Amino acid sequence: MENKRILLDTNIYGYIIMNENVVEIVELVKQREDILIYGSDIIRKELRATPKEIKIENRKLRIALLDLYDTLISNHYLLVTDKVIKIANDYYEVYYTLGGRLPKKSIINDLIIVSVASYRDISIVVSNDNKTMLSELNLKSYEIVNKLNNLNIPEFINYDKFKRWLV
Repeated sequence: MENKRILLDTNIYGYIIMNENVVEIVELVKQREDILIYGSDIIRKELRATPKEIKIENRKLRIALLDLYDTLISNHYLLVTDKVIKIANDYYEVYYTLGGRLPKKSIINDLIIVSVASYRDISIVVSNDNKTMLSELNLKSYEIVNKLNNLNIPEFINYDKFKRWLV
C-alpha cells in the first residue's frame, strides 16, 4: 500500500488541541503506517505566532500546538523555497485576475502552504479554511498554475474526513 503524504493546515492543529484527546489522535496517526504527516516552516511560523499568554488546561496553548506539530511531523519537513514562493505568487495573480479581492497579505500563507504541497507532491492537504485556502477562486487558481507548472493538485479534505481515516 502506498503511503499517503499529508500536510495539515495550521488550523488543524488548533482543532486537535481544542476538540480532541490529543494523545489518542497522536496514537492513531502513529499506528497508521500508510500515513505520513508533513510539516513546513510556514506552518510552524504560524503556530509560533500564537500569543504566549493563552492557556488551555493550565498549559500554554502555543507550546501545546508546537509540541503537537513536532510530534506529528516527526522529521517530515518541507522547506519553503524561492520556487514555492513564486508558485504562491502566481496563485495570487491568477486569483486576482479571476476577480478575487482579498489582499495578498491576508491569504499568502495559505497560498504558500498549497504551493509547498503541490511542489513537493503531497497527496492530501487537510484544512477547514473554506473562506480563503479552499475558496472557489483559489481552487481555480491552483488548477491553472499547477497545470502550467506540470504539478499535481493535492486532494483537499476537511478535519472530520481526516479523523474518519484514522480509525
